[in-house]
Amino acid sequence: MILPRCFDFRDRLNRKGYWHWYVFSLLVIGIGAVIAIMIGLLGFGTPELRLNLILSCNLVTALMVLAIQVPITVQRLHDIGKSGWYALVYLVFIGMVVYDLLHPFPTFLTVLVPFTFVVLIGFVPSEPRKNRYGNYVPEEDKFSESEQSEGFRI
Repeated sequence: MILPRCFDFRDRLNRKGYWHWYVFSLLVIGIGAVIAIMIGLLGFGTPELRLNLILSCNLVTALMVLAIQVPITVQRLHDIGKSGWYALVYLVFIGMVVYDLLHPFPTFLTVLVPFTFVVLIGFVPSEPRKNRYGNYVPEEDKFSESEQSEGFRI
């Protein structure tokens, strides 16, 4: 099944799969932003209530994206032969972005570093052989053989 796969920290994920999940997480961010904007524009309740609803919506969206991004980043790091613990570096930079955005004058550098990390691991080619994290999955394969045998063929 595809959805539980995004929560697995053991497998490998090729570039194509990584970018699919990354675009999906951007869609989640977009939906969360639309909901937050609609809450702000509808004008029900007091301004404090609206602000709390918007902040709650943003927090839920951020946690959903984090729940998607961390496992797929670990899987992608496994695919290029690196330890998944390098994803902690990514989390530190994300924390820097959040901290920086809470201040009146955010710096461009704290946004550039995590973006560079995402682009680098998204474009580094896979190890074209089995490594200690699993079997090689070619870019053109949509699903692994085990998923195809479970009825995911069209």
